[in-house]
Amino acid sequence: MKKFLPLLLCLLLCLVAVTVTAEDEEQVKAVKAVDWNELAKFLPEAIEGMRTGKLEGGSLSIPDPDNPQQPFSYSSVERRFKAETKADESKSITVRIWDSGFNQLLMAPFMMAFEFDGPDGSVKTIEIKKQKAKLITNKDEGVLESCQVIVLVAERILVSVEGDELTTVEEIILLAEKIDYDKLAALVK
Repeated sequence: MKKFLPLLLCLLLCLVAVTVTAEDEEQVKAVKAVDWNELAKFLPEAIEGMRTGKLEGGSLSIPDPDNPQQPFSYSSVERRFKAETKADESKSITVRIWDSGFNQLLMAPFMMAFEFDGPDGSVKTIEIKKQKAKLITNKDEGVLESCQVIVLVAERILVSVEGDELTTVEEIILLAEKIDYDKLAALVK
């Protein structure tokens, strides 16, 4: 839990701060999430020097009591990678893609231009291939424990690339830059 405390803090602050007017609500109605099998096509098949873990994911649909014809839906898919060498065997990277169907809780950090910096980590606004993104670092006594880039695509899909203490911020950003965000955005247009 401490690992992503800065992000959770920011999410809670954003949730309190975000209000949706009737006009806004019309523009961000829940929509059917892209099937997880389609999202999986954008995950890397391999990362040099790392073993590829199994693909995990799924799609979920929940009835909306206020609008039974338009259920809430959510899809996510992820693949984990572990280092192949004994020297780095605990090194891991996880790449995850999820479509919230315009879930405001997941989108809130991107609607606000917030940043956070403290002794336990930081949240910074960056850009990855012309897409809004957040760079999140977690530290223990000034030493990097983990880092993550979360990229917002088409105002509703999130792509997360996360690494542990043996992964550098530069590695995570380079991996995030390999994803084709234009084609991913085309899935929801």
